[in-house]
Amino acid sequence: MTPAGKRDKRVIIESKSVTRNSIGEESVTWGTFATRWAAVSPIRGREFFAAEQTMSSVDYRVNLLKPLAVTREMRIKHGTILMDIVSIIDNDNELELMCSTGVRNGR
Repeated sequence: MTPAGKRDKRVIIESKSVTRNSIGEESVTWGTFATRWAAVSPIRGREFFAAEQTMSSVDYRVNLLKPLAVTREMRIKHGTILMDIVSIIDNDNELELMCSTGVRNGR
């Protein structure tokens, strides 16, 4: 369990909305689902070569207090960093979100 004093970062949880225009093209927009205090910790960073480019990715652990109905289809915004939610671990009275940047960013 994360002590309350460690939840010192303001994060925005965004949910995805997909609409179709008149010719059937999908348009993805992100809206604010909730704003919470969280503990945000970088876990691992890596670089890899894909599509003839060097790419980078950082994994984060984000701890939030419950109750909150978060799904993997949502994302976390911390400042200018956008994090995809990879997995959700439901602990006693907190949620531990394992997040990643740079790989599927923006879906």
